[in-house]
Amino acid sequence: MPEYEYFVSVDRAVEISSSVKLDMKTETVSLDEAEHRILSEDISSLIDDPPFDNSSMDGYAVIQSDTTTATEMKPVVLKVRGEVKAAKTNQQIKVEPGTAIRIMTGAPMPPGADAIIMIEKTSTNDEITEVRLFEPAKSNWVRKRGENIKQGQVALPKGTFLTAAEIGLAATMGHPTLPVIQRLKVMIISTGDELISTGEPLEQGQIYESNSYSIASLVSELGHTPIRVPAVSDSIEQLRTNLDLAASVADV
Repeated sequence: MPEYEYFVSVDRAVEISSSVKLDMKTETVSLDEAEHRILSEDISSLIDDPPFDNSSMDGYAVIQSDTTTATEMKPVVLKVRGEVKAAKTNQQIKVEPGTAIRIMTGAPMPPGADAIIMIEKTSTNDEITEVRLFEPAKSNWVRKRGENIKQGQVALPKGTFLTAAEIGLAATMGHPTLPVIQRLKVMIISTGDELISTGEPLEQGQIYESNSYSIASLVSELGHTPIRVPAVSDSIEQLRTNLDLAASVADV
């Protein structure tokens, strides 16, 4: 019985590689450094998203029941009590029956309001003291607190591969840094007497070694560090030497 398997199928190769237990170390990186990294633990939201009820449209915050009869032919007229802008705090103007408050996209919903009418479906007098509504206001223009993510909800599970979408979500949830698996060093060894380095003159029977470049690119895309070495000949001794080198400097 030989010490090694001379011929190994793809399935057997996957089985062998999957049986190896790697020492997966972790580290914490900033969001700027997190692209193509792998989360080492679950990430939950530090806040509700959105953190408060807010308008998804420029328009007017109103009481929906005040607007149910509004049409283009017979608009509903409401008194304008003021304006609420995004990023402004302590805006405590209250919407009373028969009134409206001008509101910007992203601004918090004023007390008393439960619906938004888009500005395109309204008109005002010159003094902007009254607004005419040409259709009923809609509650679905209101983004409710926590409707996207609840505080404490796991939105990025352990093992997530981080791309632009996941990094943006982490920022939305309030995380300036993320715990990730350290990049594995992956040594790539091509074998074959016929292989020579790309760019050298080809002689009869030779081909350019290309697989290591493709595999290295895949390793980089998966968030790890490829180590390419020159192709080795079809020699057990040379292959063993390179495998010994790999064992001393690489994780895989």
